[in-house]
This record gives sequence, structure tokens and C-alpha cells, in this order.
Amino acid sequence: MSRKALETVHRYEMFSIGDQVVAGVSGGADSMALLDFLCTGPLKLQVTVCHINHLLRGKESDRDEDFVRRLCRRYGVPCRVLRCDIAALARQKKQGLEECARKIRYDFFEQTAKKLGENVRIATAHTLSDRVETMLFHLARGTAAGGFTSIPPVRGRIVRPLIDCTRAEVERYCAARRIPYVTDSTNRDPRFSRNRLRLKVIPELRQINSGFEQNARRLMEDIREDHAYLNELAKRAVLKARQGVLEDGVLAEELAKLPLPVKKRAAAMVLEAWNCEKSAAQIGRFCQIIRGKSGTLNLSGRRTAVLTEGVLAPRQALEPYFEFPLTDGEHDLPGGWRVIVQTLDKENFLRFQKIHKNRFHYLFDCDKIMNNFVLRQKLPGDVITLYRRNVTKSIKKLLGEQKLTAVQKSRVPVIADEMGPLAVGCYGMSVRAAADETTSRFLAVTVEGPGI
Repeated sequence: MSRKALETVHRYEMFSIGDQVVAGVSGGADSMALLDFLCTGPLKLQVTVCHINHLLRGKESDRDEDFVRRLCRRYGVPCRVLRCDIAALARQKKQGLEECARKIRYDFFEQTAKKLGENVRIATAHTLSDRVETMLFHLARGTAAGGFTSIPPVRGRIVRPLIDCTRAEVERYCAARRIPYVTDSTNRDPRFSRNRLRLKVIPELRQINSGFEQNARRLMEDIREDHAYLNELAKRAVLKARQGVLEDGVLAEELAKLPLPVKKRAAAMVLEAWNCEKSAAQIGRFCQIIRGKSGTLNLSGRRTAVLTEGVLAPRQALEPYFEFPLTDGEHDLPGGWRVIVQTLDKENFLRFQKIHKNRFHYLFDCDKIMNNFVLRQKLPGDVITLYRRNVTKSIKKLLGEQKLTAVQKSRVPVIADEMGPLAVGCYGMSVRAAADETTSRFLAVTVEGPGI
């Protein structure tokens, strides 16, 4: 283990001889092996230990704290201990126990390192086994390619010297050097997903191939290198797309022409900069919008990103503003507007049409509507290609042709989906979702406006 750990330290340039290091030590086999390696290895490091008593396991938690204090005295290194009621704090912050504990842990490590100096590294005892468990956990929950890189060897000032060593190698190291350690009783609790992976799934994979963990390491490294390269390409593309663009906008054409793996990463970077979710669905919508000449993308906080004149940029919603799902039934709006919606299959539509001729203003094909069918006010940059006229106009210009006052324009309802406007008041519908002879599910809409 010692040889592997030293190779990892040199490969990732984790330490130089004589560096100061803050080591996270729980008292388990992994962290005790890390402490021994840091204190007795050839690098002559100045080690400070951090231990967190989460107060979750009663006397067992206190036992672990006392054990770590004693072993630090044996190694002659300072020991900093934080006692924190994680259960109470998690309830207060409305977080999961694991999430809350992790944040407290790393905050404590960072604070201790900062007190010691600017270039102090933080060493944690994550092993290859931890890395494989995390990768499988991400796979089970659902993840993009980045999730398969799992735990990185280096992240900022945090380093992981044991990241290429398996848990079995760590335990053999402890046995050979007679290093004592404590065992967390919750590590065998099958209620925790990671424990089920560790105790059931990974042993079965080892039965198929005893070299499973090493094979997984090579795969994770390949993915990590590819991911870093693609991210760098995406970062350069976003910087180029922002050149000469105001208000956090991006040149859509610059991003649209990228290869899909780079484009998706660029989309995620832009959405993150706009403080928006970067789910797979939202990234997909972003990539679809930038292929067109106009459109809107719903963002968080009642904001939208508007594509106009080749630039996609976030916009604040108009005030006062309304937006809500457009469902079957009657919807009364400010300014005397009413929208009536009815979903019909083909048989019912034909029967209804015979009885109520020309009742509907608009007929949409349900299967052409792109999610989130809403009723809202117009937004800056809204554009519509009018049905049967095949003319593309901004909604601002369309409403200007109706001789309406500014207040009246602000109250005209816009029917829209995630790709943008589908209809504007009584003044026209988009060709994009219009019903035709192939339609099997109709969305019939009647719009009644003031004085109409």
C-alpha cells in the first residue's frame, strides 16, 4: 500500500517534502493507514489531525474520539476535534444526515487548513474501493458522464493519497504494521445504499473477475481524462460565444455548431452561470433552442432566456406577470380575457365540430406540444410564425398592429410551450403545433377578449 500511495502522491503532485498537511481521521482502518503513511513516510510532512464527533452513535462516537486523541499523542501530532450534533443540525437545515455531515466535515478541514497557512493541503482517506462504490452509486441513481469519474484524486487543496489502494490492501497494511483501528457499527447496516453495494454487489462483481476494482479504476481514469478534455473545449466555446455580448448572453450559432458532447457541457456551464437547473432535460431544451432563429427557454425564478437576433440571453419576467398551466376548462384573466380549453380525440372532435361549427379559434395537435403547456404574458423576444400566412413576426409587432394601448398589450394572453409562443390572444396561432389531417388528439381553444 505504501508504495502505491507514494506513486499516487508523485503522479498528482500532492505534496512536497516538509509540507503541512491537515488529515481527516475518523479512527477507521482507512484513516489510520493514511495517518501512519503521512507521519512515517519519506516525505517528512507536518501533520495536523482533524476528527469530527458527529454524536450519532452515543458511546461509540465518544470511543472513536478518545481513540483518535490517544493515537495522535502516540504519533506526536496535534489533534483538532469538533463535536457537532449532526442529527439536530440536519433537521434545522432540512438536509439529509450524510449531506449535512459532509459539509460540516469539509468546512472544519478548510478552517483548520486556513489557520495553518495558504498552501496547506487537506488529505482524506478515500480509497479505490470508496471510489468504485461511489461510481456504482451514481450509476444506480442516474448520472451524466461526469458521475463516472467518481471521487477525484485532487480537488483544490484536497488530496487523496490512498485513492489507488483497495480497502483490502489498506487492511493488510494495518495488520502488517500493527496499526490499531476502530470499526463503525453502521458500516454493516443494510438500510444504507452504500453498505448494500459494499457488502453484496461488489463481492459478486469480484466473483466474476477478481480484478474488478482495478478494471473500474482504469475506466474511471479514462472517463476522467475525456471529461476534463471535453470540459476544456466547452469552456473555450462559451468564452468565445460571450465575446461582444451583453447581459450574460451567448451567441447561439457559436454553441449550436459544436459537437454534441461539447455542446451539452457548454449548455450546462451557461445554465450554471445563470443560476438555473442543469438537468438533462433542461440541457436538451437549451440545445434545441440554440438551433433556431428565435424562441424562449423557461428558467428558474420566473425568468426566461430569449433567443433573438442570434443571441440567447436571460430576461427578467414582466411585472405584473402571470403564468400557469393551461388545462381543460375555463380560465378568466385580467382585462376581460377568457380562455376555454378542451382536449378531444378524433371521434369526439368530429362529433363536436358538427354541433358547434366554428366554435374554436385554435386547434392544436397535442402530440406537437413540447411539454409545459402554459398561459402567460408576452416576454421580450417572443416571436411567432403565423399559421396559413407563413409570416414570422415578433409578438411586439403583431400587437402593435392591433392599435392597442400599452396596458392592453400587457394583458393579451400568450399560449406557449417550452419552445415558445403557440398563439397570441385572438390575433393568430403558430404553424408549429397546428392540427392537420394526421392529428389524433386535438386541443381545442377558444379565446374571448374585451370587445371581441
